[in-house]
Amino acid sequence: MIFPNLVIASLPGVGGVNPYIDLFYNALSPHGVTLYQPPVVDSDWGRNHFKSINALHFHWPEYIWRQSPPPRECSHFRSYVRTHFPGAWRIYRISDSLSRLERVKRAHVLKNRALSLLNFRQFLRQAKHARVRIIWTAHNLESHENFDVVDRAGFRLLARYADLIICHGGYSKLSLERTHRPKCPIVVMPHGNYDGIYPPPRPRELVLAELGLDSKIPVMGCVGTIRGYKGFDLACQAVKTLEGSVQLLCAGAPHGLFPLQEFQSLIDSTPGAVFVPRQLTNEEFSDYCAACDVILLPYRKITGSGALLASLTMARGVVASDLAFFREILAGTPDAGILVEPGSAKALADGIKQYLGLSRARREYAARELAKTFDWSHVIAPVVAEMKSLRQQGSDVR
Repeated sequence: MIFPNLVIASLPGVGGVNPYIDLFYNALSPHGVTLYQPPVVDSDWGRNHFKSINALHFHWPEYIWRQSPPPRECSHFRSYVRTHFPGAWRIYRISDSLSRLERVKRAHVLKNRALSLLNFRQFLRQAKHARVRIIWTAHNLESHENFDVVDRAGFRLLARYADLIICHGGYSKLSLERTHRPKCPIVVMPHGNYDGIYPPPRPRELVLAELGLDSKIPVMGCVGTIRGYKGFDLACQAVKTLEGSVQLLCAGAPHGLFPLQEFQSLIDSTPGAVFVPRQLTNEEFSDYCAACDVILLPYRKITGSGALLASLTMARGVVASDLAFFREILAGTPDAGILVEPGSAKALADGIKQYLGLSRARREYAARELAKTFDWSHVIAPVVAEMKSLRQQGSDVR
């Protein structure tokens, strides 16, 4: 199925930290989709570029209003007031003192987010007027940290303006329908695997020796960005209760809001635990996953997860929280991974013991075979069908 000249501007674009974007558009390329430069959310960009594209595609839209700069301070106005009204400095002094209060700072953050969201709404309206279609991949139904009223309004806004929404699971689709009630089609596209991204790993014994871990004792892995909702603290607690029968490797860049010092203390008090708190290269990600016997995914909440597909791609089975997305992927394949009660370190420890009862060869074979079923050439098919419909409805690139 090929539809020529379908030009999409994606935010973010390819070549970033998350290889998902590259894999997604590489899979669409054989079907006649061309990727345009990443859009800038302002009216000038729209006037100059909407005539060259058919669609805008948004992933993780909260960064649009969260990372927008605050409105510029009018320094000329301040100077004018100070010059013509000599006592005005007292007002500014009080104002500046108030602005340093935490409550006032939070109010300013919300105000700036709200202004950025209004700018985003105007950008979407401009796109619709130009007959540019709006696509949203709903990786999350809410942002992972500090989800607030502006985030909720932003997600609802995008759902209202979207011409197509992509979800990575049936439960996510149902949740989105209940929460935002979009009028457009919602297509379920399974999350693809990560074949072709990560290089072959170095020998396991060498990597473990560099980390100071014992190759004779099973290693549990928490590999990827370190964030609170992922429950890595539960992994530490579970490993503690197993009293030296397993080791733990936590590796990845801590999120800016993650309580790093508190977690480091937990790692230090966990026998056989190693923490590598930095952004991993693809080579390091490959090495560390391959060095682990099992990947732990004790998440507290999830909409979709690249971490599960990355683990399976690396032929590593998982012990994961019994949440809808994990359940949908792992259903009927207990050798590739088992599900445990969310939020319980004891349940996680019991799950680790149970899963290690399977042979390494059996776990690895099952994980890799499951990963093969999520080849991008297959998972992209429902999106291709919907995009063909968009192309027939949308603008002609001039």
